[in-house]
Amino acid sequence: MGEEQHPFDHDNDGVPDGKGETDWDMDGITNTVELASQTPWISPWDHDNDGIRDDVDLDDDSDGMHDEDEILLWPQRYNNESTNPWDHDDF
Repeated sequence: MGEEQHPFDHDNDGVPDGKGETDWDMDGITNTVELASQTPWISPWDHDNDGIRDDVDLDDDSDGMHDEDEILLWPQRYNNESTNPWDHDDF
C-alpha cells in the first residue's frame, strides 16, 4: 500500500504498465474490464493500492484526509501546473 513509485507502474511491481501486464493496479480486475467499466471517463486506477478504485475511494492517496476535504484545502489539486508531486496529475 501507499503512493505509487512511478507514474507508469500503478502496481509498484517494477514493471512499467503495458509491458505484458493484464492488471496494471493488481486489484484482481483486468485492465480490459476496468476500462470498460460504468465510469470509463474516470480513472479506474487504484493509486494507493488499497483495493478500492480511485473513482469510489474516499481517500485515494491514503494520506488520512478525505479527497473532498483535500480539494477544499488545495483547490489546485487537479491542476497539472500545480507543484504537488503526489496529486497524480503531473505525468
